[in-house]
Amino acid sequence: FGALKEIRGNLDTSDENMVVLLKAQQKELDKEVSRGIKASNLSADDRTALERGMKMLEQITQFLIKNSDANDLHKEFALVRKEFDAIKTGFHQKTTATGSRLSNAFCFCEDVFGAEGNEILILVTELTVNAYSSSFIGKYGCQEYFDHNQSLLFYERQKTIISELEALEQQDLDD
Repeated sequence: FGALKEIRGNLDTSDENMVVLLKAQQKELDKEVSRGIKASNLSADDRTALERGMKMLEQITQFLIKNSDANDLHKEFALVRKEFDAIKTGFHQKTTATGSRLSNAFCFCEDVFGAEGNEILILVTELTVNAYSSSFIGKYGCQEYFDHNQSLLFYERQKTIISELEALEQQDLDD
């Protein structure tokens, strides 16, 4: 998105065609990866994001090469934006499908093992400790996860209160 935004800002001042501008943005992202690797300050997630950006720019470049016969930067940018929007729509469809699958996993566990079973605890715990699933849930949410996580927190708090009460009762007995 940032690369396309930068290209859009340069449409009126550039003498290059859109393919050249897209490839220049790919090179900038590649340089950013190289600088980060050399400086050892590029996380794996950031590197993956930059590489995906380069891949997306390459996909858009190929789309433009196949579908553009205009030398008008504004018309070509309109095509680029259309392809970007199609990619973005596909991404949203995938996140929606993933969210549905996650909800279905909770429904399955509830149906098979019951809503209060240890299996739900295991599922919530695994989703919480896994960096990818917790990131997904943090960004896109999952109502079933939040419901079960909240009930587990209440359950854990209840266990803590009960053990504190038992400790107080034991202390009263000892006195």
